[in-house]
Amino acid sequence: MHAQAVICRICSLAACFLALAHTPASGKDLTPTNFVDRPAVFEVTPDIVNEQVRPFSFTAGAFGNTLKRQGKGGFEPPMFRTRLMAQADSPNRVADGRSGGIPFFDSYASGYLDNADVRVYRIVNGRVELVREDRVAPGGTVIEYWKGNDNRIIPAGTTSSQFKWADWSRPGATRWFAVMAVDRAGRTSEPSNAVRTERPNVMTGKATTNEKPFRRQGGGDSAPPPAPTNFRAEVNADGIIEMSWDAVSSDDLAGYRVIRSDTDPAAHRGVYLDLEGDSGPPIRRGDMVILSKPMVDFSRDWLSHRMAGLNRTVVKHTPYGVPNGFDPHAEPGKTWRLVPHADGTPVSEPGDYYFEMTLRDGDTELVGRTGTPDLSNTKQDFYAVPKDGAEYVMNVWMKADRADAPPVAFTWNGDPNIGGFVGRHEFQLGTEWKQYEVRFTGESSEQGGHAYLVLEASGPATYSFDNFRAYRADAPYMDYLPHEYEQLAATGTSLYRCHAAIKTQQQTYSMRQYLSSVGLSEAGGQGNTMPQLLSMLDRADIDPWLQIEYHMTPDEWLGFVEYMAAPYDPAVDTPEDKPWAYMRHTQGRTEPWVDAFDEIWFELSNETWNRLFYPWTFEGMSDVQARRDYKPGEVYGLFHDYVVDIMRQSPYWTDAVDEKFVQVLGGWITRGYTRDATMASETADYITMAAYNGGWDEGEGPPQETPSSYFNVLSQVNQTAIPRAVQLSEIVLEARQAGRDIDYGVYEAGPGYALNGLNNARVSKEQARQQENVMKSKLAGTATIDTFLARGSFGFGVDNFFTFDAGDLWKSHAKHHRGGQPHASFLPLELFNNEATGQMLAVETLSVPTIDTVAARRRQAVTEAPLAAVYATRDGDRVAVYCISRRFAGFPDPADDGFTEFEVQLPFSEAASVTLYRLTGEPTETNIFEENVTVEQISIDPSTLGTDGRFRVDDSTGADPRGLPASETYLYVFEGVDLPAGRRVPLSEKARRSITGTGRP
Repeated sequence: MHAQAVICRICSLAACFLALAHTPASGKDLTPTNFVDRPAVFEVTPDIVNEQVRPFSFTAGAFGNTLKRQGKGGFEPPMFRTRLMAQADSPNRVADGRSGGIPFFDSYASGYLDNADVRVYRIVNGRVELVREDRVAPGGTVIEYWKGNDNRIIPAGTTSSQFKWADWSRPGATRWFAVMAVDRAGRTSEPSNAVRTERPNVMTGKATTNEKPFRRQGGGDSAPPPAPTNFRAEVNADGIIEMSWDAVSSDDLAGYRVIRSDTDPAAHRGVYLDLEGDSGPPIRRGDMVILSKPMVDFSRDWLSHRMAGLNRTVVKHTPYGVPNGFDPHAEPGKTWRLVPHADGTPVSEPGDYYFEMTLRDGDTELVGRTGTPDLSNTKQDFYAVPKDGAEYVMNVWMKADRADAPPVAFTWNGDPNIGGFVGRHEFQLGTEWKQYEVRFTGESSEQGGHAYLVLEASGPATYSFDNFRAYRADAPYMDYLPHEYEQLAATGTSLYRCHAAIKTQQQTYSMRQYLSSVGLSEAGGQGNTMPQLLSMLDRADIDPWLQIEYHMTPDEWLGFVEYMAAPYDPAVDTPEDKPWAYMRHTQGRTEPWVDAFDEIWFELSNETWNRLFYPWTFEGMSDVQARRDYKPGEVYGLFHDYVVDIMRQSPYWTDAVDEKFVQVLGGWITRGYTRDATMASETADYITMAAYNGGWDEGEGPPQETPSSYFNVLSQVNQTAIPRAVQLSEIVLEARQAGRDIDYGVYEAGPGYALNGLNNARVSKEQARQQENVMKSKLAGTATIDTFLARGSFGFGVDNFFTFDAGDLWKSHAKHHRGGQPHASFLPLELFNNEATGQMLAVETLSVPTIDTVAARRRQAVTEAPLAAVYATRDGDRVAVYCISRRFAGFPDPADDGFTEFEVQLPFSEAASVTLYRLTGEPTETNIFEENVTVEQISIDPSTLGTDGRFRVDDSTGADPRGLPASETYLYVFEGVDLPAGRRVPLSEKARRSITGTGRP
């Protein structure tokens, strides 16, 4: 999800019920009621509810040993790819004027997709087929249309509005304005007369648009309203465009919509792509169209007036490191270009292109100062902080067009408190490629803002650059650092979900780029690539869960299989016969990568239902042959099968490879999409869902340091986690009854967070601080392991924490300058992976304290929600028993100490040893800035286990005379036990479990 600081989902969010004990919702008091304080008594049985609870896995995003915010040291062209849905039948034209279609939310202008490769997909008799491959003709990209906000109108009775050009819009641009009338059903009139305006040089003040949200209604006649007349527009002294028009008389008038156009409306041709080919099946309305174009050269003329002056948009279409705002077409004699490497280039790991820049006398440009800062201070979380005393190395390949060219300097740009330690290092370049290097010692700072690591070049000269890197000297470039490998090993995980190559939107990657050496992909986090990722996981002895976006061509999918599975013998094989395996061979890996791992999990894209990750989502499609409409989830399942079918056509896809790959679908919390994908796919091995504890994923705002917030973190398991587990279990049961052999699990889970701006939320700095303290507390660790184990008891085969990384928000560890320790919310998962995996045993609830919770957002109201839980796993003669308290001391009764009298009845009466594992510290303590919470190991006298198998949690077993303390997780490990065989509990029984009362099936 969630890429570094801003990440993942779209929900509807208003206010958070967690913030205060008595926050009203729909007039209701949300404080839980009917608290019943009774002893907790559980019976562990030999029956098996889960054949193997594997070590909990995690998702990890961009990673790598680099001082630069983006590790992309090479200068490869970004691969522009996008998905459209054809909106009309045509022999040779793709029409899609929707806001997210060809114009991509008013971002692009005519010409930008000329010469792009085109693939047309269609569902035919229940299968996805690639029915046409083509190219957009020169001049074939046409974007000439009226733009307006379909979801907002100016209410009837108001006949004026204002408009202000964005500061970054194209200087001197011309734009036409008009207005349409809108009726209550959403029907629009013809445009009014149009008025031409120009962007003024001075723009002050704020425009008043008068727009309101618009919801379509039924009724009224079928005719659209008449067009407004006498539309007027003029620029006032503040640079604001004042617009007005005459009122429209119509019984069902809802209001007006101001529209605008970058081109003369008198000559509008529409929005479409004309294809180059004159043969092949005609385009059919509803076809899925994927376009691909490497951005070797990019022109601001391809951007709409709204976007042309926005450097952030230009940067998306140029390689990372190209000087900010440097338009290669703007000034004669000052330019840059991407140049193909010559065969036999001496540049190591050269990729396909390098960066060439020509400067005039007096010109100075900074290579590397692009987008976000490279370095910042210890008070923030998002940017790199140098490690004090560590040695860093910068190296770069460079040359000039003449030996007396002005020197190029490696230095820093920005706040001296941050970057001053780098110094200034000048190089006199020769006319041949050479690698230059600087070593320096890191210094952190508590003060200052940001700094960039740059190469400063001045004219007149032409310079060439490639592989500009800065990283710590004690580990390879873009590898994990030694302490990060130690953290990986400590997690005890066996599966790593690779999140760096998804959520790229339109600036994405080709398969060749993704399989290239590290730093040579212009998409995805820090430029992570497949060989970098697989090499790291091979070294860490962890299996990969690959996420690859679904826009690849059939040849690219076949190339991926060859890269992963084909042997390469240099004495026999040739680059021409096995180009993809040869690529792997040149990277130092001759053996197939499939040989390095026990399993390789494979997932297309990320949350293909989530509009935040458009265009790599799915929409509904129609099968004309079968006369059937398919919903988006069904299209996802069918497209997954299409990709798997291609991969299985490879000569290197053997039965052993097929067995090793685990095919994964990512579902949604809503039943429809998940069920549709599950039932449509014939090749998926797993259907998974997200299962966060609070946060914007669950439609909740930031929890605060109040008793009610802490309690609601603990109660999420009853109100959301278990109901969702039941729901997914029912879907899988239905699929199995229909003949589908499919398992189920979770692709992302753990503490959730609200972010400022997502779902229109407003999260203040103080709210964000308190949210961090709550969601990274020891108590949140209890809630996290509780939800993971609860899903395990429903037979979930995989559960995945989001994310393994250092920092704030969805992170597992503190930053290195804060100590690097695991967060308290992550520690219980590490403990489980190292001490408690195995078969999960059924547990009967004989007595338990309960409370009635109230529905709020996506949480269910639960009557008699249990406030304690026991989970048990078995590995041979070793049984691990979790005792968990869901109580928070002092809530809802301020006088309640939160202790629970606790007893577990075990199916054995003797043990060679008993060990208690628990976390130190108070429930509300965190490890954010220092290590306050650690795992404590205590030997328990085996005689505390009664001859009848009764085991009490009290002062004799490492707890308290009053029982299990509030909000705690105690893990007891019994070794050398004699456990009788039990029955396998079927899925049908698990899916029918009750959440309430005793919790019995």
